[in-house]
Amino acid sequence: MIFLAFKYFFRLLFPIYFRWKVTGREKVPASGGVIVAANHTSFLDPPLVGTALIRQAYFLARQDLFRFRPFGWLLKSLNTIPLSRDRTSVASFRAAVKILSSGNQLVIFPEGTRNKEEKLGPARAGLGLLWFKSGVPVVPVYISGAQQAFPPGSRWIRPRKISIVFGDPIRIEEAVSVRGNKVDYKRLSQAVMKRIERLREQKPAKETDFDLTPNRSNDNLR
Repeated sequence: MIFLAFKYFFRLLFPIYFRWKVTGREKVPASGGVIVAANHTSFLDPPLVGTALIRQAYFLARQDLFRFRPFGWLLKSLNTIPLSRDRTSVASFRAAVKILSSGNQLVIFPEGTRNKEEKLGPARAGLGLLWFKSGVPVVPVYISGAQQAFPPGSRWIRPRKISIVFGDPIRIEEAVSVRGNKVDYKRLSQAVMKRIERLREQKPAKETDFDLTPNRSNDNLR
């Protein structure tokens, strides 16, 4: 109930204050579990993506944000799961898999933390692990303008133009030569970041983006 109240409020606010533009929202599967993976430059990113999505979404957030009880209660009311930044939390991982297996959407920021630079940061292995274990589609998302509206360290949210672009869903079956180890989980995450980068550059996706064959010389892994 609280999530829907915030969502409808933001749907009224964002078009006015940010002149936001959402592209490709219809590409997100209308049913079933989905991982929505976006770049991360601002605290505005979770509400921006959650509001742009048609269905209700769930989120992961670092555990220390829950220490202040009133704010922690609000985060939990907004479908947010606490996650340790230093190591994989088994309980959080199981909760995330359960959310996806129940047919829900889970928003993830593969970089793991806000990126203060214009270029996309490296992805962590967590996305690849969750994707491999859950088997649900991943939808890449690129957010632009959020860092200018609310940069790290700023106390005020500025009226800057924000756009959100959703890409085509990616199936785990598209990934070639995935053996299910930590190295491959990292490479899966990095390949998703490459798709996000293509959205940023407005370039078409490549079929070879998820060819994880060892020693293959291509530009899809960084």
